[in-house]
Amino acid sequence: MSSRSIASGNARLSWSLLFAAALAAIGLLRLFSDFLTDIDPTWVSCLGDSPLRLLARTTDGSVAGNLNVQYFKVMAIPCGLAVLFLVNGGLTGGIAAAEMQVEDPARTAARWGEIAEIPVVNSPHPTLTLDNAALRFVPIGDGRGEGLGGLDLATNDRAGILAAAHRRGTPVNGNQVYACGMRFNLL
Repeated sequence: MSSRSIASGNARLSWSLLFAAALAAIGLLRLFSDFLTDIDPTWVSCLGDSPLRLLARTTDGSVAGNLNVQYFKVMAIPCGLAVLFLVNGGLTGGIAAAEMQVEDPARTAARWGEIAEIPVVNSPHPTLTLDNAALRFVPIGDGRGEGLGGLDLATNDRAGILAAAHRRGTPVNGNQVYACGMRFNLL
């Protein structure tokens, strides 16, 4: 099995952080190019045929140009969420575990473990232990069907997060916050 981190020890940089940083960089470059386009729509001509031209919100009327404009409309949400993820990195220490709710947790965990070549640990639910997190398989308990049901978040300020959830009227049950159809277990 290949390593899922860039380095070990305290210098570990998770792939999710790198992915979020890349999305945030694309979003911020796109925002900067939008400002330039609002000031001078012809600025893009200085980029010529370089790949950087794809960061500009302009179209030449071609199918490729129109797809470029639409592509970045779709990318706006993930880029914005990546920025929020990075800004709020001070409140969470990362994702410690993901909880998959499935019809047959033991069978599904065994299959995933076989594919990933990782042993399944039963404590109390079938779990695959990864390099920097765990994947826990639980029975469907909320009527939403199979899929990602929850995340365990290592937090630096659990009390502050719970207080903010209470202020916003977000459902809280002990150290678990329910938002956007997901259970967030604050560790």
